[in-house]
Amino acid sequence: MFGLIHVSNPEVLQLGPSIMIFYIGTGFFLGIITLMDDGMELALGFHAANNVMLSLLVTSKTSALQSEALLIDISDSSNSLTEIILQVFLIFPILLFIFAKKYGWNDWKRKLTQFN
Repeated sequence: MFGLIHVSNPEVLQLGPSIMIFYIGTGFFLGIITLMDDGMELALGFHAANNVMLSLLVTSKTSALQSEALLIDISDSSNSLTEIILQVFLIFPILLFIFAKKYGWNDWKRKLTQFN
């Protein structure tokens, strides 16, 4: 669902379909946070903080969030796939580990597979 919502973002046209790995991976990450924390507050806060920080720090001509940011991205984005893979498959799992320790998440199998 998160990926479908973001598929119309202008970044998809600029960076190509590989950016969808990031959007779908982020959706899974935020979904896991929501299920493990028994609420949407942490996931919504993470998403809001991500968008606010990006809109304040970096913008580009094709960004979905146009803002008067500190930096303007003029790169050709040729190595973006590596950055996407690192974010989704390295950074997000590390964040899940940190959140699990901080918030005392346990019983992952039950929380991620049981539907009420």
